[in-house]
Amino acid sequence: MRKDGGGRIINFGSGEAVTGSPISALYAATKGAVSAWTRSVARAWAAEKISAIALAPAVQTPGADRLREFLGPAAAEFIDQEIKKTIPLGGALGDPVDDLGPTLVFLCSEGSRFITGQLIAIDGGLVMLGA
Repeated sequence: MRKDGGGRIINFGSGEAVTGSPISALYAATKGAVSAWTRSVARAWAAEKISAIALAPAVQTPGADRLREFLGPAAAEFIDQEIKKTIPLGGALGDPVDDLGPTLVFLCSEGSRFITGQLIAIDGGLVMLGA
């Protein structure tokens, strides 16, 4: 945030806030709260030129790796098959640096100054928001 007003808040939400989760209702609910908070502060702080965005990324992370390990080989194979079927762009989770990074740079730039209160999916088409 800047002392003279303005700034960006970028939260990490999830597409599961929109679609729900058959294996983790609590996760989906808390990510839904992130989305609601983002919209609320976007409205509340707009006069101070503060924008708020929530991202819904589907990228390969250490957390995704830990989940696969926790669930075991059979479940991990099932997850891989589902990802191939449900992510139209490439059939795989995205890369945090190459796919998520440029979006974060843009959202921190002046080019995004007129975007606020949105849940932006960076997920290869997994969850097509607004559809």
